[in-house]
Amino acid sequence: MIGGSYLMNLYFKKNNSIRFFPLLIILVVIMLSIGFSAFQNNLLVSDVGVVVRVQKDIRVTGVYAANSLNGASSYWEDYNHNAITSSFNLPNSNSEITFQTTITNFGNVEMGLLELTGLPNNLKYTIDSNDYEMKSSICDDNNSSKCTLGAVKTINIKISYKDNGYDASNTEYQMNLNFNFKRVYTISYDGFSSVQGLPTSVLEDDSKSITFSNITGIPVAVNVVGANFTYNSPVLSISNVTNNVVVYKKHTITYILNGGVQAVGQVTMVSSNESVTLLDATKDEYNFGGWFNNVDCEGDAIKVLSGVQNDITLYAHWTQYDYFIRHKEFDGTAANIINTGITLYSTENVNRNFRIKFTIDSFDSSYPNTTISKTDAPTILSSMDESGSPWPGFVYRLYTSGGATKYNVKINDSHVTNFEKFYTLNSGIDVEIVREDGVMYTKINSDTYTEVLKYKSNIDTFDVPLTIGGNINENGAYDRLFKGVLSNVSVEFYDGSIMNNQFYYTETKTANSYMLNGTIEFNGTNYIDTGINLFSAENINKDFDIELTLQQVGGNSSQATLINLKDESQNNVWPGVSYRLKSGTSSFEFTGRWPGETTVSVVDSATVPKVITISRKNGVIYYSSGTSNETKLISVPPAALTTGFSSNLTFGASTNSSGNPFRFFSGIVSNISVVLHDNS
Repeated sequence: MIGGSYLMNLYFKKNNSIRFFPLLIILVVIMLSIGFSAFQNNLLVSDVGVVVRVQKDIRVTGVYAANSLNGASSYWEDYNHNAITSSFNLPNSNSEITFQTTITNFGNVEMGLLELTGLPNNLKYTIDSNDYEMKSSICDDNNSSKCTLGAVKTINIKISYKDNGYDASNTEYQMNLNFNFKRVYTISYDGFSSVQGLPTSVLEDDSKSITFSNITGIPVAVNVVGANFTYNSPVLSISNVTNNVVVYKKHTITYILNGGVQAVGQVTMVSSNESVTLLDATKDEYNFGGWFNNVDCEGDAIKVLSGVQNDITLYAHWTQYDYFIRHKEFDGTAANIINTGITLYSTENVNRNFRIKFTIDSFDSSYPNTTISKTDAPTILSSMDESGSPWPGFVYRLYTSGGATKYNVKINDSHVTNFEKFYTLNSGIDVEIVREDGVMYTKINSDTYTEVLKYKSNIDTFDVPLTIGGNINENGAYDRLFKGVLSNVSVEFYDGSIMNNQFYYTETKTANSYMLNGTIEFNGTNYIDTGINLFSAENINKDFDIELTLQQVGGNSSQATLINLKDESQNNVWPGVSYRLKSGTSSFEFTGRWPGETTVSVVDSATVPKVITISRKNGVIYYSSGTSNETKLISVPPAALTTGFSSNLTFGASTNSSGNPFRFFSGIVSNISVVLHDNS
């Protein structure tokens, strides 16, 4: 304390009190920690120095030469935290000297002695197994269950010559014997009916061999966590241990195929810590209905195996396809077309889920000509009614663009007109078409399913059957014939869900309102025509309210339009309002104009999600976004109140001067509401 006061006074005199105070606190904490550790473990003052200079949780805390035989003698002994040192003499070939070493555990985990190193090459060490067994836990001499904090162990280490190690001209030795302490990890077993006699611990970084020959139920295969391993039944070898080790017995999976063919790579063994996705089996003319754990295939199908504790038997369930053909060559003639007789859009089937699968083995892109337009494109598959407008249904067909042959997915109905999606076409691809809960999907090979039409209610119905290799035109004749080879063509109706579709919505449409409940994704090619003209001569004096939630914005071009109430046919006037991407920026704008008025525009951020509302009250149009208040945008001049214009409200695109959609929007929108009020 006197020295400390003197140092403190020196620092204060030099105005260094601010720097000295933190140092003083650190010294006090260190001294208190040393004192507590010494008190708790009954250490002598001489041992406190050891506590200060080491960092490990276990260390050597004492050594002396306890015994010597046949002329052996020690000149001196010393130790540090992980080694003992000595100078000694072994004058005869049978001389030996024993050093009694004390080891103390200051940590909260069990530790063991992996190895001793540092002896001269001609000497060896021996530890009596009754004293300590190498690679086991170091536990207290007086309490064998005390193996962590405070455990004190005395180990006698005998040093002697190896066979042929004695050299009469060299019997004086300087020894620095290093102790390699390692943490003790447990070994546990999962899925075994018997583990008696198997090892239950191993040291960090160590290796161990475990033999299962003396237990009941020798495993065919195992899985190990916490270490590297190899298994050659019945011997398991583990190495590079880094944690507690768990040995999992693998259980056998037996598959009852019921006439099917197993998938290549199907897993046949699994342990309780593994999660395995089961592959589908195949069977000609049948659809795979899943794997079940009972012979009657009742309950839920098993798609993923996890937590398996015993051998398991799985049974394949099959349902016959509504239509199937293994192989078909199409020669481009009407006689070669396939009429399946299945009406996907009939009143009976329009609300049913279906899946169509086929493989395009080859195709002739030069037929019927080298440049295939979409108008006369050869049709691979069609379920479209061309007898009326707008040709509801869908068609898969070939066409060429930029010198590459592609296939074009075209879907029409009374709500989404001429929706199309294009894919580069190569031979040898697998195609799937799915309709689930009114949503259309397509998939190529192992890619993920892509939504091509999200639509739930008011689907057009017609009785034109599904055709393969061509389509049925408005006169009931076959045309746009395909030339190529298809295989494994299947059509099936199914119950339940294979999509787990997140873009589910329902539509309700009347003359004065439009409602979309749920979420729709605009992907740059689809849009909604509500059929409501808010600026017709009949409706221009009526108030209206529009509301939607913009959830996500995709990659869009300039002026991509989310909400449109403009008439683009009146060039240089373009009356009405729209909500769209502002030219040259990433922001939105709500813009409007009317004959005789200057264009009015309100810039809006691209931050999402947000609620957007547009209202007309007493001839004045208001707009709000997110939490902002209503903003007056434009007043309709009295001279225009009786004229109006003919342009329907659309979402996801504008309509150009010819009435066709353009400026398509990409993004996700939910809960669209349109209400036209009867002001009378």
